[in-house]
Amino acid sequence: MDERVVRELCKRVRPSSHQTYRGCIDNYIVPNIGAIPLEKLTSLDLQKLYKKLLTKDWVDRLEAKGQPKGLSAKTVRNIHQILSSALKLAQEQRIILTNPAEGRALPKVEHREMKTLPVEQLASFLREAKESGVFELYYVELATGLRRG
Repeated sequence: MDERVVRELCKRVRPSSHQTYRGCIDNYIVPNIGAIPLEKLTSLDLQKLYKKLLTKDWVDRLEAKGQPKGLSAKTVRNIHQILSSALKLAQEQRIILTNPAEGRALPKVEHREMKTLPVEQLASFLREAKESGVFELYYVELATGLRRG
């Protein structure tokens, strides 16, 4: 990927998004299609990339045993969004004439039902948290849905 485009794209987003973009670019995009000049990049190249991302063994984690090995459809869609934004920027800067990411078929995201603790387990968890001195921390998190980001 053209480093000028990456720098410009990363300037337009928050620092946390910049970090995510940089990780996707360095870990998935550049190693797979980075050698293809932007003006030669095709929609077929992108489709092959997405298929590879969905099926390749990226990380051998203990907690992933028995699960599909590729990246999730949501992650591949996020990578597509990053690529599409970068290619749109390259098009605006007249580095390329057309954006090969436009209109690509993307994997469907599987929506799973949220699993919550039964009331008895939640009460037990909060009792243990109170005894451990971290009740307030977990209570705020559980009551508001806070997350790290």
